[in-house]
Amino acid sequence: MAPKSKIIKSLFEVPEIAQRWFESLNFDEATKVEVLTPEYLKKLDNIGNEFPEGFRQYEPQALHEVIDEAEAGYSDLAIMNPEDFRMLASRNIEDAIQAEADWLAANPGEEAFRAGSDEHIGRINRYAEMFEGGELFNEVPFLEVETELADDIAQIVGHEGRHRKRALEKIGAGASLVRLIPRSGRGAYVPNPTPVSKMDPNAVLHTELSSMQSGEEGGGKAYKSIADTLKFLSLGALGGLYDGPE
Repeated sequence: MAPKSKIIKSLFEVPEIAQRWFESLNFDEATKVEVLTPEYLKKLDNIGNEFPEGFRQYEPQALHEVIDEAEAGYSDLAIMNPEDFRMLASRNIEDAIQAEADWLAANPGEEAFRAGSDEHIGRINRYAEMFEGGELFNEVPFLEVETELADDIAQIVGHEGRHRKRALEKIGAGASLVRLIPRSGRGAYVPNPTPVSKMDPNAVLHTELSSMQSGEEGGGKAYKSIADTLKFLSLGALGGLYDGPE
């Protein structure tokens, strides 16, 4: 077992906000030794330097689990613009959002969609208030990505978090955390699909193609390259938008 002093020294190499966040998990010393691998520490360092808001937006245990999963290579944790998430995930709620906006415009003073409503605008507004008020969410939004179709295609096949990303857009946030889960199945099944961070950075992300959005409805359309969309919180300094294989 590593000496306690060595654990503390390693943790002190990351930004103070990351140190405080990790200590809030209240792990015992044996667990700290197990968790604080160089890869995990580098992700803490990169979040602390590149997106410290992440520590203030998600419950500590929920964020730890995502970092730990990414450290093990089962998924990726990245920074992306909320607008890119909105454009990539299924957009089948946009007509309903517009209908609600039109109704509100025709009914000035109506607050049903601003507080206590489960409709889209009500949820977006509540989530915006949560972000601004420092309330913590218990899940990091994710995109499921088919990574085995072709070397130059990263096809979105599922999502979670569209309302939260729209809430971040509403408050003017230009960056957000996203979990990227690799999938395989539309082509030949691969038991351990390639993580998005290991794909060619020039591979193009395609808009969600799933039961929620068919090709006729806008699914499967080329959007932007991985390099132009994602900043992975992986080993190495984050000098540019992309931090994956050359």
